[in-house]
Amino acid sequence: MSNYRVAQFKLRARITVTGVEELRERLSKIEREVRGEAARKAVHAGGLIIEGAAKDNIHETFSDAQTNELAGSIQTFSKTNPEGTRATATIAVQKEYARIQEFGGTIVPVNAKMLHWEQDGEHIFAKSVTLPERPYFRPAIDDHHEEILAAMGSALNLALERG
Repeated sequence: MSNYRVAQFKLRARITVTGVEELRERLSKIEREVRGEAARKAVHAGGLIIEGAAKDNIHETFSDAQTNELAGSIQTFSKTNPEGTRATATIAVQKEYARIQEFGGTIVPVNAKMLHWEQDGEHIFAKSVTLPERPYFRPAIDDHHEEILAAMGSALNLALERG
């Protein structure tokens, strides 16, 4: 016989974990932020497709003199709400004449009796000018649904793979 004894004993332990609620809240917050950021990147990617198509439409529709300023004023911005549950993209056209070019309309003088501009070295005066509708922004959306959705899907997939 050996000199070794086998001892049996029961170990009772009580483990108390504290901070579980705080941990759950932090994990939930991280999940919302990642989800919100992924959504922001997706809508931003779609917005960039619209921005690019609008700029292309401007170059096709307007003269070179008008093109650079209007096209250069288009920018895409995106954000999520504070809860991280909604993402929005805004494609802003930041020239005051952008709307009337898109939808057409009549321009009348506000602070003078006549409108005045110079064209090809000639001074032109008018009581009003009616511009035709020359859409560049709406077709950027209407004609590019598939590209917009594809860009959003790719951005979302990439964000989720990295997340």
